Amino acid sequence: MLPNVIIGGVQKAGTTSLFRYLAAHPSVCASSIKEIDFFLKYTETIDEAATQEYKSFFARCQSNHSIRLEASPQYLMYSDVVAQRIFEILPDIKIIFILREPVSALFSYIRFKPGISQEQLSLESFVTVARNGNQFNNNSNEEIDKKRVLARLQAGCYVNDIENFLSYFSKDQIGIFFYDQLLKNTSALMLEICNFINIDQSFYENYQFLIENKTRSYKWPNIHRFVTRINLKLEPFFNQYSFIRNNLRELYHSICEAPEESLSVSESDMRQIETFYAPFNEQLRLVLKHHYPNLQLPSWLDAQKNNLLKRN
Repeated sequence: MLPNVIIGGVQKAGTTSLFRYLAAHPSVCASSIKEIDFFLKYTETIDEAATQEYKSFFARCQSNHSIRLEASPQYLMYSDVVAQRIFEILPDIKIIFILREPVSALFSYIRFKPGISQEQLSLESFVTVARNGNQFNNNSNEEIDKKRVLARLQAGCYVNDIENFLSYFSKDQIGIFFYDQLLKNTSALMLEICNFINIDQSFYENYQFLIENKTRSYKWPNIHRFVTRINLKLEPFFNQYSFIRNNLRELYHSICEAPEESLSVSESDMRQIETFYAPFNEQLRLVLKHHYPNLQLPSWLDAQKNNLLKRN
């Protein structure tokens, strides 16, 4: 069996929480690990061996599971390659995208990344690239870092990626939701998603919505990176026995979590990054209004705000 629903984006927008919520539903069989990234691994030929590998992540799914779920939140970011590949293998798929206001998503990423790897991209580097754009002069390490920064900035420019997917799939196959909904009214969001993938919404009437994969600070980053690698290896087990994961996680956080560190951002730096995203947000608003005229848009897609930023 192959999946018939994919959570395809975006990073730091609650995709892990949504994956866990849906995995708990009796009509849903979630993949044995969350981020399979199958269509990132196989960007060209997908042969029978690759297809069998993909199916292995859903080996425990039964006939009573109407939904087979994958969640790989980088799919939207690499839409130029991924959209066509998904269409070729899964033309009838339904895809869920949760979009987060790109500035807050970027700041969450900057705080989150050093906790799981040695990669360190500073806020100052993002502000510099946001100001200067993609003008690179040589192949020095500094310029390579700038390209990495620009790629991360562009991950929040959702409009072209959404259009790439809409060029292959009908709008009825693509569900657009917002991180704002997940924070403010999780129950209402789950009702919309249940309707989109056609499962019984009553399951969530008394469901306890825990926050998964929250951006946190840790006392010992090196130890946390080691624990993260162990967690990834044991993910199939923890996905099957979520109560064990939840108990161990609470214990781990009680011991290792450090007080939350806020990201210090000057007003001018904030305005620079907001200005970078403003034209893309406005283009996204127009695209969504065209394809989804009844979709309620969040405040960060306000036309007046983004046009004012563009003029400045």
